[in-house]
Amino acid sequence: MINREIKCVGVVIKPNHTEALQTACKLSDWLATRGINLVGKPHTETEICDIQSAAVEELENDIDLIVVLGGDGTMISTARLTGSREVLVLGINYGSLGYLTEFRIEEMFPALEAILEGNYEIDRRVMLDVEHWRGEEKLETGRALNDVVVNKAALARIIEIEVNLNNLYVNSFRADGLIIATPTGSTAYNLSAGGPIIYPSMNAMVLTPICPFTLTNR
Repeated sequence: MINREIKCVGVVIKPNHTEALQTACKLSDWLATRGINLVGKPHTETEICDIQSAAVEELENDIDLIVVLGGDGTMISTARLTGSREVLVLGINYGSLGYLTEFRIEEMFPALEAILEGNYEIDRRVMLDVEHWRGEEKLETGRALNDVVVNKAALARIIEIEVNLNNLYVNSFRADGLIIATPTGSTAYNLSAGGPIIYPSMNAMVLTPICPFTLTNR
């Protein structure tokens, strides 16, 4: 049991989903009766609800819990909002699969009640911090819950990718690309490319070449 006081709740709503928006309005009212504000990214549709608009930086730094009203795609994009903080994320399924957003709508308020009482368990997931460099120039940074893919873009030939870990050489791949997947992402693109499934809570990642030019990768 983890006793963590929830002072601020964020919400991420699946775009253009009427039912998810209606649920967000109900959630806002439910939290208001408990003295908790609901905040979300600025969005025209949320103006009909009592949801405070918040910049991405505020979502990263100030919220204690994010409620995701959507599918697995919404959950994956939400993970990038947490920054380097350990933020609680509760997924309510409004998608088709619901692998990550495992709670049904009728389970949302009982689950939230338990969370506010400190009665919950945390399922921690590995994430990837990514930096894109070109020579000595860092072009961009990012975070990924599922995977990072290096591919050949518009080139009509295979590419060679050298992998190093802590400045130590690991391997070179001649392939159409390379998937670096977390345990969460091991059942996505990685699995389709022939990679292994990793238990979700493992502290590991998997490298899977895409259409490798080798007979040993079988």
